Amino acid sequence: MSRPDTAGLGQAAARIRDRDAFRVARRPADVRFSPWGVASRPELPPRIRPALALTGIIGGPPWSALVEGIPGRESGVLLIVGEESNGIRLTAVRGDTALLAGFDTTWALTPRRPWQ
Repeated sequence: MSRPDTAGLGQAAARIRDRDAFRVARRPADVRFSPWGVASRPELPPRIRPALALTGIIGGPPWSALVEGIPGRESGVLLIVGEESNGIRLTAVRGDTALLAGFDTTWALTPRRPWQ
C-alpha cells in the first residue's frame, strides 16, 4: 500500500480553505462559529399594531367605514372597500362589521354602542 501524499493534501486543504467554496463571497465568515457560545439574534423593531376603532358605517353599496386610530391621522378616516390609508386597507363591510387588513394583521371591527 502506498503512503498518501501529505504535501498534496495540505495544498488542497489550503486551496479549499482560502477559496471557501461554501460561501458566495468566497471568504471566511465575519463571526467565528462556536457551538458552545450563546446564540444572538439581531434586535427587531416592535410590530406596530394600532388600536383601531370603527366609528360608523355609511352609505349603501358601496359601503364606507369611518375608522379612528390609523397611524399618522389625527381624526377618523372614511374608507371605501378596497381603499387604503397609511398601510391599513378596508377589505369588506358585512352587516355591522368592517374588515381591515394591514401590518400582517386583520381586524374585524364593530361600532361601539352607547350602552357599552
